[in-house]
Amino acid sequence: MLPTVHGSHLPDLPIKNRRLIADLIYFDGALLSYYRDNGRGHYLYYWCDADESYNRWLVVRVEEYALRSFLARQITLRQLLLRVERTNSYLLDADSNGQPTLILRVELADLPDDYLPADETWYDASLSVFHDQLAARELLAMMQDSLQKAQSKLKLIEQIVSRAPEVFEHTPVVS
Repeated sequence: MLPTVHGSHLPDLPIKNRRLIADLIYFDGALLSYYRDNGRGHYLYYWCDADESYNRWLVVRVEEYALRSFLARQITLRQLLLRVERTNSYLLDADSNGQPTLILRVELADLPDDYLPADETWYDASLSVFHDQLAARELLAMMQDSLQKAQSKLKLIEQIVSRAPEVFEHTPVVS
């Protein structure tokens, strides 16, 4: 039996026309799935518990920049989930056919700690499964853009560091 979690009961998830892009973590089944809706919203379904009848998923809406940071391995999955706004997190119990049996709007702080991933859960592309070519291209483009932005930041840091000796030469030392 799954533990009781406090939240507001909902008749349905407020996510319409969602499309599965990829299972970002797949190991003997989906553990983290990425969906998009028609309004270009980004949603993660994170498997957090199960019993003999149901699978329990934490469903969150994430901002694109935060998702990009996760995919670029700049933040962990736990850090990504903890950035979610209060109104954008849900707990979903699904039966063996994938049909929802319970939907709650929840606060992440009210969830059992083991419902959130470990601090060391980094994105690993080797565990991803893409569901169609378009989805794979979308995610790849997002990852490439994140890497390009990170490279630009790195170049800026390198420029600053390379000028550091000049700055220190002209800085008076107080004794």
